[in-house]
Amino acid sequence: MIKIILLLVVTISCSSPPVSLVYTGQRTEDNIYNGSGELTFPDGSSWNGEFVNGKAMNGEGTLYLYPGAFIEGSKNGDGEYFYPRGDKYEGKLVNGLLEGSGILIRYADEAIYEGSFKNGKKNGTGKITYSDNSYYDGNWVNDVANGIGIFNYADGHKYEGQWSNSHANGNGIFSSPEGYIYKGEFMDGFFHGYGILKYSNGNQYEGEWKSNYAHGDGTFTSKDGFEYKGNFNEGKYDYDGNMRYTRSADFIGNKGELYNNGIERGPIKLFDPPPIKK
Repeated sequence: MIKIILLLVVTISCSSPPVSLVYTGQRTEDNIYNGSGELTFPDGSSWNGEFVNGKAMNGEGTLYLYPGAFIEGSKNGDGEYFYPRGDKYEGKLVNGLLEGSGILIRYADEAIYEGSFKNGKKNGTGKITYSDNSYYDGNWVNDVANGIGIFNYADGHKYEGQWSNSHANGNGIFSSPEGYIYKGEFMDGFFHGYGILKYSNGNQYEGEWKSNYAHGDGTFTSKDGFEYKGNFNEGKYDYDGNMRYTRSADFIGNKGELYNNGIERGPIKLFDPPPIKK
């Protein structure tokens, strides 16, 4: 093991590197890399910049298409960096990690994140825009949507409220282009807990929810005067509560199926690819 470590040190710093490394540039009187030069590595990548006492990546230079400052081998300063899988980052790096304000463009789905980074991950506030022009704008903690944020869907739907683990969690408002609005509690991206759903036609349900459907105690009121207050089961009223209506023939459906209070929709969440591998 000791021999291997010594060989690695010699490979980077000696005046006569093996054939797999190619160096052209300035040297000291002792034939050590020092000053401006270019070093090509076995994998085809290269460092073009400053050398100090045989060590590359000190000062200004370019590595893997990253123009910027390096301190003893770590990427530091403002610049551009292309990841092996095609992602691109524009912004500040500290010890090789994304830091401060920057822009990250993902190759896999063409999503663009613009905002704050800390310790190499999205932290603070930022906006990610997807290829279909839908976007999330809000708070992040370690690459996960956490806190307050807005998600605008390409089809016109919108969620604004609390987030946890990149899902709608807590209190929020979900609206549709068709005109209905839900205001209340969410869990794992679904209407869950207590909330009010107002339909575009004037009808309204207020009460308990489970997985996007009225479930538990609640009150349904129609614009025409019908009201049911009692238990709901997966969006349907069970006729075990109190009813008030003006024209019964218009409102009493088949076992409560006239009004199916809920929406058939997947959870409100963000979809992110695996973390970047440096």
